[in-house]
Amino acid sequence: MSTFVTQKRYFHPTVTKDYIRRVLRDNFQCEEFTLAGEKGKALRGLANSSCYAILIKMIEGHPHMLCTIRSSSVTLSKGWVVPAGGMIDDGETEIEAAKREAYEEIGLPMEDFDIIGGAKPLPMIFSTNKQTHFYLSWSIFGLVPDNFTPVINEEVEDYFYIPLYEFVDQLDSSHSITEVDYFYDQKVFYHNFKWTHKNKLYKISGAVGHIGLISAIAIYQRKKYVKFGPVIEVSRHNLKHVNDWFCYTTVNFLKKHMSPSKL
Repeated sequence: MSTFVTQKRYFHPTVTKDYIRRVLRDNFQCEEFTLAGEKGKALRGLANSSCYAILIKMIEGHPHMLCTIRSSSVTLSKGWVVPAGGMIDDGETEIEAAKREAYEEIGLPMEDFDIIGGAKPLPMIFSTNKQTHFYLSWSIFGLVPDNFTPVINEEVEDYFYIPLYEFVDQLDSSHSITEVDYFYDQKVFYHNFKWTHKNKLYKISGAVGHIGLISAIAIYQRKKYVKFGPVIEVSRHNLKHVNDWFCYTTVNFLKKHMSPSKL
């Protein structure tokens, strides 16, 4: 059982699957940036491509995001809390890769991955042994059946479901912010969240915390602005702005500083 007690609780109305589909598609779906679209194809030539399967399960009328805890057998993210996901193979679309990774890592049958849509890609940067690994990661949102129980493989140590309302609740109580230099000349605020699973406290941060937060802002229609950078404030009224900013800043950096031989 996973729990996390924030300093104060808020009432959140229950929502339906149809509502979640509509809200997430309205805010995040972008056909031109899929790997089948022209801009998506161009990005694939600039950097390695990976995907996240953002899987949502309805529990007592509230959407919960499925998070995996990476095992010691993986190379880059031991012990991290991330959605199911991995590299996009040659010839695959981001949706095909997300379905494959979800099946391999948590046993979700491909026909049970109820696709909602995909967001613009986010940068993923890992450092291992003084070497930096750079990826562009496509997030594919989907619903899972109410009776789905993950069957994990060797890449996953464990898993839990976190209610999406925790991401907006913790904004006003117990979350923290990390300010990082984003591609040398840009600063960005990463929002860090906590969740206790089997009496162990886990940190949800980076791109995963970002995805959880913007999803929760959309679903629960948060009016209060949230800072994602010194000059970037986002609420339900301009949610697409932060996704545009991340994506276009990433693209401009890649075109200016990187080449395929360096990646």
